[in-house]
Amino acid sequence: MNRTAAGANVAARKRVKRTLRPMLVLSVTALAAGLALMAAASASLMSRSWTLRVAVSYGVGAVDPAFANFPVDPPVYSAVCADLYAYPDRGGARGGRLVADVANGPPRVSRDGRTYRFTIRRGFRFDTGAPVRAANFAAAINRDLDPRLNSPAALFLTDVVGAKSVTAGKAKTASGVRARGSTLKITLTAPAPDLPARLAMSYFCSIPVKTKVDAHGVTPPTAGPYYVAHLDSNTLELRRNHYYGGRRLSNPARIVYALSQPLDAIPLQIARGNADYGAISLLSTQSVAKQYPKQFHVGPGAIVTCLALNNDRPLFHHNLPLRRAVNYAIDRKALVAQLTYGTRPTDQYLPPAMPGFRDAEIYPLFKPKVAKARALAKGHLRSGKAIMYVRNASTTAMARARIVQYGLAKIGLAVEIRQSPTPDSAGTRGEPFDIVDIGCLFPAYMDPAAILNASFDGRLLRATGNTNVAYFNDPKFNRRFAAAARLQGRARYRAYGKLDIDLARNAAPAVAYGMAQQTAFVSQRIGCVRLNPVNGLSLGSVCLKR
Repeated sequence: MNRTAAGANVAARKRVKRTLRPMLVLSVTALAAGLALMAAASASLMSRSWTLRVAVSYGVGAVDPAFANFPVDPPVYSAVCADLYAYPDRGGARGGRLVADVANGPPRVSRDGRTYRFTIRRGFRFDTGAPVRAANFAAAINRDLDPRLNSPAALFLTDVVGAKSVTAGKAKTASGVRARGSTLKITLTAPAPDLPARLAMSYFCSIPVKTKVDAHGVTPPTAGPYYVAHLDSNTLELRRNHYYGGRRLSNPARIVYALSQPLDAIPLQIARGNADYGAISLLSTQSVAKQYPKQFHVGPGAIVTCLALNNDRPLFHHNLPLRRAVNYAIDRKALVAQLTYGTRPTDQYLPPAMPGFRDAEIYPLFKPKVAKARALAKGHLRSGKAIMYVRNASTTAMARARIVQYGLAKIGLAVEIRQSPTPDSAGTRGEPFDIVDIGCLFPAYMDPAAILNASFDGRLLRATGNTNVAYFNDPKFNRRFAAAARLQGRARYRAYGKLDIDLARNAAPAVAYGMAQQTAFVSQRIGCVRLNPVNGLSLGSVCLKR
């Protein structure tokens, strides 16, 4: 080879190298990108195909919306149900705000406020693929009213025209419930702006029109983010409903409940990673929270506990100074320490997650003001004796009673502690008690009337079965309860927010002391935890750590 040819070959090889170098770089880059895409695709696939494992101590015979929350926990019904209105997969106050689910926005209300028209959105389907229509909600309401079922839901339908005829066995359907195509019309005996909030309860979620009536419950097809794929004595399995047409999340592909697990063993299952979440005992809560702080989550709830002061009895009847004195003398911090972990002291009847709540400083949360309490009580102690009912003889219930006894002794009030004859004795008018623990109800649905009207409206008093166990009956406040109940939207919530503060400050029919929190203990692999104040852990929003 001559020098010219050799030089040409060297030059050619240099050109090839210069050409191959960027090609090699591009190839390596492309390979890395491809691997990254494959990894991302694999991670995405895994994130959509994983199973959430739950351990609970109860057994399940059926997941029947007509018996929602018994014994099945609220997160299950929240996951499988498609309601006209629902609560978003969020925590805090936002989680307590009602949003349209299957309904296409707010209802149209007639001029007299008695007829509500709901339009059903398209795109919702049961797990069978069948479309959701207005008739499916009408079927749920009429089934709830069927006397053979004896569903608790009937209590929330008493103002529906024709409902009493159904519960009495005189009619099969309520005349005030009409469904045609995508329109559901409900007529009431009187205006009730809280109807949408009531219909957000799982009792009224859409079901197939011909769902059976069985007093033991059935498990019908549902149209929520999940459906019941399997149920036996040991396992409850929920699977993602691929026909779901709403905005609720469905991160796990499957949610598998291990039923009838030993309650004391559930925390250990979660700690070892054999379960991702479970209902743990109240005794385990505090130790678990301290031992696994990164896995224990707390969020605002919707329950307020209180001491009801019996306004029917001579001690507190027309005795506002003494009722206020008790509110100043009670050690809320000590009482809360005897409740579930995470419970916070409060002096208001509405929880912060309730629409309309306004925070106010009314009574001491962390240390009683004994001097002020004594000044208020002076000259108003009357007999100087009070009978306190405790609903059970548990260690914590008795501890709370002794805290009350000790605190009120400082203002000259001697408290005798008695166990209530029955857990519901306080609801019978005339029972000889002056104070009863946990006298306020948690709201059956997320509307302020479900607490304030139900617990303090004197117009609702009767001989037995009272929810107003403070037996508070003030005409001025009764009128305000009635006026607030007629309002809608922001005006309604503003009125109730002011009413809550005025009632606690200027009437003091009860001592609000504890604000319950939602809690969840999860395994180490769980990343997203959203505690809805109404339904607890939003199962569909749970995700794996990245």
